[in-house]
Amino acid sequence: MQNTKYIRDVLILMDDFLPKEESMGGLAEHIRHLISGFDDSYFFYIAGKSGGDTEYYVGENYVYFVPDETDFIINNTIPNDNDVMKQLILDQTSKIQFIIKFLSGYDVEPELIHICDWSTAIAGVELANYYNVPILSAFHLSMTAHSKPYIFGREITREEFVDKYDLFSMAFTIEDVMMQKSNIVTVVSENYKKKLSHKIKNDCVVIHNGINIDDFKVKTTSERGGTHDVWGRYDDRPIKMLYIGRFSDQKGVGELFSTNIPSDVEIIMAGDDENGGEDHLYDMVHFLDESVDGWTYVGKVSGESKVDLFDYVDAIIMPSKHEPFGIVALEALASKTPLLCSGVNGLNNFLTKDSYISCSASPYYILKAIEKFKNMTSEEKRNMVVNGMIIAKKHTWKSCRNKYLELYNKLI
Repeated sequence: MQNTKYIRDVLILMDDFLPKEESMGGLAEHIRHLISGFDDSYFFYIAGKSGGDTEYYVGENYVYFVPDETDFIINNTIPNDNDVMKQLILDQTSKIQFIIKFLSGYDVEPELIHICDWSTAIAGVELANYYNVPILSAFHLSMTAHSKPYIFGREITREEFVDKYDLFSMAFTIEDVMMQKSNIVTVVSENYKKKLSHKIKNDCVVIHNGINIDDFKVKTTSERGGTHDVWGRYDDRPIKMLYIGRFSDQKGVGELFSTNIPSDVEIIMAGDDENGGEDHLYDMVHFLDESVDGWTYVGKVSGESKVDLFDYVDAIIMPSKHEPFGIVALEALASKTPLLCSGVNGLNNFLTKDSYISCSASPYYILKAIEKFKNMTSEEKRNMVVNGMIIAKKHTWKSCRNKYLELYNKLI
């Protein structure tokens, strides 16, 4: 791999794992599709998290590498020291040193630093100073714009409270610096721009996430190479609803678990605990799957298996408390699967009232939305799906990529 003077090198910093194929996380999907088919005058060096079966690989126009083997909060860096601020600073400092050494091995000095969210901002700002290059900061999940009271909603110990409070306080400060130091800031929704633009020193640009709509066209059995998996366990339950994503409080998973699900409905849970999940919710997934009728856990699904699962279920349920954008909702629309969701934050920037059933994050309203879906006629469901497809066709990864190309060309 030899770069020429015609190649512009971009360093992307992300606190997520970038798989070679589809990810469960919105940030990883965004970066995966951003670099795919990008202008051939750009080459990407992507520093991410450890995950999957490899921590280093090379693509046609990128190198993916992991600066260290730890999460961004390193619990064991200093024995018995759980100061989250200290751990983050130590981690980011080590990343700076590692990345400089790594890039020097390729005889590369990046011409642009692309920061993804606050958790990589310390390293990103310092690396931009070191190389004397501009910064593009992308907000995929902002703590400043976040609806965060639920973080303290369940019973937690004093130590947990202090730990989370310190983390939030630190995140707000880092985000402020990130917004002031960036030449351009991108956000995934108009909602985020409204909440953040007063703090941003330079340009703020809205760039929505997207989908490849052709990926969600239902294939015939012969095209699949066989029959699809039987995902559910309760064939006597005529209605099957799918939750897919991270098992986190932000997604309203706790409230979904607390809902008295009707006897004719099965809830299918798809996801894993490796990408932003929370242990107490992951444990609950397994408890319900093993011990409570009407719940099935199918693990992580992606690619054709996910499309197959969307085709199999009757509806997608998404009772989120906070969604910067909400790719799952867009995927539901593209798959022509009825959507029950909260419509919060970024979701209300692209969803219309006639494209989904409102389902806020509380057991009462989740049950109410399920009952509304059950009582809808086939024609009402069909009209809702048609309205959703119109929306889905407007949001493509190609459009997202073209907007970033325009910004890159402006900065370099």
